[in-house]
Amino acid sequence: MKIAVYDVNLINHMNYIGDLIKEFRARNVEIVAFYDEYNLNAYLYLTELGVECIKIRRVSYDVITKLFIKNNISLLVHNAQRLGDTAFVCVAKTLGVKSVMIQHGMYVSNLKREPSLFFLKVIKTLRYIQYSRVVAQAVNLPFLRVFKAFFRHFVMSVDYTEAIDFYHKINSSYVLVYGEFWKEYHSNNFGYEKKCLSVIGYHELLKVDLIKSKEIQPRKICYVAQTLVEDGRMEREIMTDFLRKLSKFSAKSNISIVVKLHPRSDLTLYNEYNFELTTDVIPHVYIYLGHYSSLLALCGSVSNLFLYEFVGHKIPDYYKVNSLVYDDFSQLEAALTYFFVSPSQKSSNFESVFSIGLEPPIIVDKIFALTSAEI
Repeated sequence: MKIAVYDVNLINHMNYIGDLIKEFRARNVEIVAFYDEYNLNAYLYLTELGVECIKIRRVSYDVITKLFIKNNISLLVHNAQRLGDTAFVCVAKTLGVKSVMIQHGMYVSNLKREPSLFFLKVIKTLRYIQYSRVVAQAVNLPFLRVFKAFFRHFVMSVDYTEAIDFYHKINSSYVLVYGEFWKEYHSNNFGYEKKCLSVIGYHELLKVDLIKSKEIQPRKICYVAQTLVEDGRMEREIMTDFLRKLSKFSAKSNISIVVKLHPRSDLTLYNEYNFELTTDVIPHVYIYLGHYSSLLALCGSVSNLFLYEFVGHKIPDYYKVNSLVYDDFSQLEAALTYFFVSPSQKSSNFESVFSIGLEPPIIVDKIFALTSAEI
């Protein structure tokens, strides 16, 4: 048996499903990691596990088909519902290969991209066009129709099933989600049948007790960074204005800010401020601050959760009921200042949205159980 995993950046194979890949390899399952963008740390991590890493240098239906056949792929595992993932899923379908999508983050309704993103990242934009061609050929539809459908969803923010009326031809065979809430979400928003959806929980919640076991750091706030600028969803000036204000608040209140970076964070956004940066360690603090990252479910399960809502970036209701939300920085600053006069520790309850994550061996067993009839 040989499993293919696909993601845009090789680092996502390590960060999001690294433990699953390790479990597959422990069972002597061969893994081929397809990717568009290289990362040295991920390459070293994966090759040490015996994973073959293959960069997609040219995008076409024939090239991807040959990769599946040449490597004798019997199952595809991927992490999202992006264009690249969809192209690989569609080719897999034409070859009778089943696919499993593993949720690795949240979905945001009416997600818009800044137009400048498509000019600044010309190569990536051209690659998206090529992946659209792959999908069109795989589902036997005109390229222009397919491209317009994806453009309406990913750029114009039209709902997935409305923009992409052929969604049933491109959806993955199975989806493993964070909780019962997300089964309903994938069904309503992506058109998946309930029988294709299975709960594996949110793996980050396994860290709650570990974080709480550490001594609390009393004069510190942990800000959870998102890739709003990096993904072209927000103008850089808006984010820098927020960070500048946060830095000024930190200096005058004598409250330190530690930034939990995203794996794809642009460090130049944070380097000029008096912030402590961390890539993997979440400190034990009284306040976690962010916007609507999935990681905030872990933070809110540990202690108090404060959220700042940017214009045009509506925070989901399940976060709002479990946190204190502000859309004016002066009000946020006042609330943070008042809190530290008499700090307390209160965690949120996300059980209805994020279940406790299953351990990798159980998830792998679930994948085998779902796909056993086809493997």
